Amino acid sequence: GFIGVYGILIRQDLFGNSQTSNVIFIVISILGRNIFDFITRFFALLIYMAGTVIVVIWKKKIPYDVRYFAIAVDFFSLIILGLLPRNMDPVIGLYPIFFSASVQWNVFAGVHGYNCSTIFSTNNIKQFTISSTEYLLEKDPKKKHRATFYGLTLLSFYFGVTLGYFAVVLLDVKGAFLGLPIVLTALTLIRVSEHSINYEMEPAK
Repeated sequence: GFIGVYGILIRQDLFGNSQTSNVIFIVISILGRNIFDFITRFFALLIYMAGTVIVVIWKKKIPYDVRYFAIAVDFFSLIILGLLPRNMDPVIGLYPIFFSASVQWNVFAGVHGYNCSTIFSTNNIKQFTISSTEYLLEKDPKKKHRATFYGLTLLSFYFGVTLGYFAVVLLDVKGAFLGLPIVLTALTLIRVSEHSINYEMEPAK
């Protein structure tokens, strides 16, 4: 949510967390024969795809928790975003977001058996609506759990949007630096969860 609103506010209303609009503009640039726009947006697509490729290779070939890689990518992406000038090409200015969003989506793809995106909300809204409606009709506790999960995910996302908005209002481009505590919080939660799992797996003494 934080990086999504940051891109919108800093880079001329462009949303860097997904590729749908970017690919639409690629087609438009081809039809309109805008070579520069095509090149910058095509590279954005390649960067987004590269994030997915790296995560797939990592999971299959590298015996270390890929979540730490995702955290590092978010951390350094925010630093780079805070250093990029305001008046640069807006698509190029989103390159760090294209990469970090792709990595984050592939690494943190869901939990409890639910597919869940951390970088945009369309499917989360759909799943929350379906689950809430089914719970009201059936009173099934599983549907309540599902609705609660997606509801809290949406609240978390838009809490990040709120923080990102005030970060930009306060510091403009350098507001990206205020996203670093969010990344460090995520790192802390991963460490705490690992400690909890290891503690549960320790044999009784």
